[in-house]
Amino acid sequence: MTKPGMVTYSLAAPIATHRRSATCAEVECAAYINGFVVTIDPNMDLGNGYTGADQLAYLRSDRTRTHTETVRSDGVVEFTYPPGQPAFGPEHEHTLPLEREPFYIRRVNGRVFQHDRAEHWVEDLGQNQERLAKLIN
Repeated sequence: MTKPGMVTYSLAAPIATHRRSATCAEVECAAYINGFVVTIDPNMDLGNGYTGADQLAYLRSDRTRTHTETVRSDGVVEFTYPPGQPAFGPEHEHTLPLEREPFYIRRVNGRVFQHDRAEHWVEDLGQNQERLAKLIN
């Protein structure tokens, strides 16, 4: 009898095939619902070739969102955005799941096999468990 290799089972739902971009409104993002404040120190070096002054220039020229601007006594500038506007930053690049089946994966010695249906994957897994139980007992 040949020794079977290591067999693993998994479900996969990669972002590229199983999720879609979503807006702050769709996911009811807290910043979208409640509004948000962006605080900028114009003297700050952001360490990526940009400064706080660069951020200020960008926010002041942004016509896609409405805001109020307040300069504090320490020179720091606060941009207050009312509710109903998308926020900034990667944490606001939302996604939602697509309604599609995950990939049913079986790996044998690093080789990947994909089942077409959940039932086949479950049956394969069960047969493998039975085989292992016989080997152990």
